[in-house]
Amino acid sequence: MQEVVHRAKTVANALFEPDEPIIVLTSNWYFEDTEYPESVQIIGEPTQSGSAVFRVNKASVAPEFDDYFITWAREDAWPPAYFEKLVREVAVGNEALICFISPRSGNICYPYDGGMDIFVPSEAQRQSFSLQSDWRSKLISGL
Repeated sequence: MQEVVHRAKTVANALFEPDEPIIVLTSNWYFEDTEYPESVQIIGEPTQSGSAVFRVNKASVAPEFDDYFITWAREDAWPPAYFEKLVREVAVGNEALICFISPRSGNICYPYDGGMDIFVPSEAQRQSFSLQSDWRSKLISGL
């Protein structure tokens, strides 16, 4: 677990500057008539009220019978105090569908139970990440 947290911090700290404003997203599925909350918590920290609601089968199912994918947001600064705890919880499957976004740089970090995906807006940044770490997948796709 120490290695998982170390790698997550190393990569995320390369994506985000100290005290940089970030947005933390969390998402979940809700099925048919299930009520979904206005706000949720990310490791004990509340998200802002409101959410982005996406119907799953919009073209083929009436709204009252459709499933929904909901995303909530929280504004924070890098690194959020709960980052290490969150990485641990994601690694063991207690948390999922968490995403960190920098509005300034456009960098995105999406930890999951097998590692993390990162998205950067420039080819130079992508090359920099692929050249500096032997942690990356050995597959040609990098996945």
